[in-house]
Order: sequence, then structure tokens, then C-alpha cells
Amino acid sequence: ARMIELAREQKPTLVILAYGANESFAGLAGIEAFVAQYQKLVKDLAPTGARFAFLLPVDLDAEAAPSPDDARRHNGELEAYRTAIRSLANGMD
Repeated sequence: ARMIELAREQKPTLVILAYGANESFAGLAGIEAFVAQYQKLVKDLAPTGARFAFLLPVDLDAEAAPSPDDARRHNGELEAYRTAIRSLANGMD
């Protein structure tokens, strides 16, 4: 709520949104709720008149994970969230 309030006060011309990496840990079952909340955020920010830039979550580095298999397994979920974000962004055209 505070972010939306600040955005409305500041009247930005561009809002950069970078969500999905942490949310992806909810797995594939969490995508529907994630998209619904993301859509609500965009709708709440729309009155600013700003353009939106959607940053996509990046893959995890297999070297940094507890085991390389853990990272590869989660990267599939990250791709599903990236796909959902692309769909959301493309629907704004």
C-alpha cells in the first residue's frame, strides 16, 4: 500500500517491476495466485499513467545451490513464472 501511495504522489513515467524470484518457491501451484496479485498491483499502479517494465527472475546458478540438482529443478519453476509474467505483460498491449 505504501509503494502505491508513493507512486501516485511521485507520478513516475516508468515503473520497473521485479517480482517472481521469491514467489517461485511456491512452485507451480502458486502461479495462479501470483499472477492475480501481480495483476492487482499493475491495476493499482495504472492511475499513475506510467509505463511498466517487467524484469524477469533469472535462473539460479547451480554452483551456488546446495546441490546442482536443486538449482536445475527450481529453474524449471522460474521459467514457468517468467512465462506467466510475459503473458501478463503482453496482455497490457
